[in-house]
Amino acid sequence: MKANKAARDLRPEAKEYLRSGQRVLLALVLPGQGLYDTFYARGHPDLTFTDRTSIVVRKSSYIDGRTIAVNSQKAAYEIDRRIIEEIKNPDAVLLLYILPGEASQSEVLEAIREDLDVDSEQ
Repeated sequence: MKANKAARDLRPEAKEYLRSGQRVLLALVLPGQGLYDTFYARGHPDLTFTDRTSIVVRKSSYIDGRTIAVNSQKAAYEIDRRIIEEIKNPDAVLLLYILPGEASQSEVLEAIREDLDVDSEQ
């Protein structure tokens, strides 16, 4: 899988929200497959969103141009392994949703339902 979006490509309103330092809920979605994973992280006022090639969510508080959130609840190895296996395919599509940290599970499912293309919860 090759990313077609990078930190600098996030929508201005997402950058603004992330720079507010609020807790966010991130959802990784494989469209049409019913696979998703969610985890919490935090924004930070020092985020720059300057990288042109990648996005990183960190468990640590380290920030560089790739970083879009810090103090993540999960590291890459903790993400649903089915998602990790699927994104090894160069044609895979992985969507990233950035939702308010207080979003409920039903709000998350409502936000991602169209891309999940399924009616049941994971």
